[in-house]
Amino acid sequence: MKLTLKTRHEAARILVVGSDRALADSITGELAKSGYAVKTAATLPETLKILEEAQIDVILLDRTTIDDCDAETFERIRQSSAATEVIVLGELDESRAADIARSGPYDSLPKPIPPRQLFMKIDKALEHRKMKQELNLLRQHVAMAYGFDNIIGESPAVEQLKETARRIAPTEIPILITGQAGTGKELLARTIHHHSNRRKEKFITVDCAAIPRSILDEELFGGGSAVSGKTALGLLQDADGGTIYLKNVTELPLTTQSQLLRLYQYSEVIPIGAKTPVKVDLRTIAASTADISAAVTAGAFRKDLFNYLSVITLHVPPLQERQEDTELIAEYILRKIAREQNLPSFTCTRHAMERLLRYDWPGNIRELENILKRAVGLCSAGHIEAEDIIFIGSTATPRPAARPAETESGSRQGLLADTQRTVIARALEDNNWNFTLTAQKLGIGRTTLWRKVKKYNLHRDSEEITDDREVALT
Repeated sequence: MKLTLKTRHEAARILVVGSDRALADSITGELAKSGYAVKTAATLPETLKILEEAQIDVILLDRTTIDDCDAETFERIRQSSAATEVIVLGELDESRAADIARSGPYDSLPKPIPPRQLFMKIDKALEHRKMKQELNLLRQHVAMAYGFDNIIGESPAVEQLKETARRIAPTEIPILITGQAGTGKELLARTIHHHSNRRKEKFITVDCAAIPRSILDEELFGGGSAVSGKTALGLLQDADGGTIYLKNVTELPLTTQSQLLRLYQYSEVIPIGAKTPVKVDLRTIAASTADISAAVTAGAFRKDLFNYLSVITLHVPPLQERQEDTELIAEYILRKIAREQNLPSFTCTRHAMERLLRYDWPGNIRELENILKRAVGLCSAGHIEAEDIIFIGSTATPRPAARPAETESGSRQGLLADTQRTVIARALEDNNWNFTLTAQKLGIGRTTLWRKVKKYNLHRDSEEITDDREVALT
């Protein structure tokens, strides 16, 4: 047997399995000449041992060896090396073919083995393996991008939100997410989807406010084409098996709401112009920035549809209501910007962070991200100063710095505040104004300490504060 064709996968690792030594030696010699790293095994148990010790890209399995094994052996091969491709050399009867197929996909090549076709089969197997690896990497990336840890915040409201979302993600319960624009409602919806049993299927976003009403029904439910006579697939059918995310759901017209209700009552949709319903299996996550209860009261939203969509309601609090999370979110965004733009990490000074903490954030996290992107562009040598933090708009000004806490004679609240201010000030001095160390000594979070410093308007005599906020955010 003469094999001379070179391939573009010369570093691939091939395992030739078979008791026919003449065939194995012939294949092994030619594969080695073409640059492959080749190993041989006479039996399947020997194959299992090699797979435990080395990484193999492709197994060339002689058909005669298969008679000595059963379906369990094939399953063990797959478990030992799930990414390894299998090519069977020779014809298989239906029983043996079914045994291998049950353990995973494989390719085959009849004997006598045409040299060119063997290399083409190997090349195809290596391409398939590469695709599987890329898919696995993509899934890992998606899992990292949509982990609950990416919902940044340590405030009680956010911790409760994440805990509830974790519990309901694996269920099929419809969810309504409420909150102001820019709070991260779609990120929460995608995170829930990627932690559900539908994670391998599609997540489709429908912005009910962005699609013109004249074509909204056809976009959602599909419709017949006067030109071709065929029915176009609607977004609801396209999401079959996955999750549909209805953004700005209160913008749906009442007529569309009525048709949508049929989906939730009978798990089917009727394309526009069609008479036969189409079965659809999906999970719905709806979101609204408007007061959907008020829309129901005003008759602009169907109560029965609202009752279905709001089996579980999750409220994403605005950034103004969880100011203690501002610093954590800012640090996360700066790391994200550096990573996406392949830039070094950035330093956010104490005064710059204080400016961020005094702002009310009407645009929420989206506005914070835009301001930090602008600051990154304006800062010099990677150091973000207070003057790099620019707020756009006539009302976009931070609150003035807090005044020292005032105590009232005989006021319990004033005495407590004064005592707390003294304790924190003394702890800061004792620890050379190192925020991390001071927070640990006081038994509170670093962000909480920072808020207390801001609240009581505490300042060090020297501006050279030992604060890990001055360190690169990496």
